[in-house]
Amino acid sequence: METIKMTKQMIGFQKAVFDNTLNGIAFMQDYSQNMMDGFMRQFPWFTEQNQKPLKDTMELMKKARVDYKNAVDQGFDHLEEMITHN
Repeated sequence: METIKMTKQMIGFQKAVFDNTLNGIAFMQDYSQNMMDGFMRQFPWFTEQNQKPLKDTMELMKKARVDYKNAVDQGFDHLEEMITHN
């Protein structure tokens, strides 16, 4: 019983580390996007047509980050479920 409790704590710690790391990555990506948006607004020759591929790429990166987090969270949930049912 003590082993299960300790294992759950280790999983909780790993999940917290993952969440904090991903939050840091999200912050840096969002900050970079804000800087890029500011840069693009300052130059009139950087038209909406030129901006679209960059904006699409940033949105794709955000979606990939959310999908990755969901997949890892599901993995943690399955791991906890396996430990609980044993």
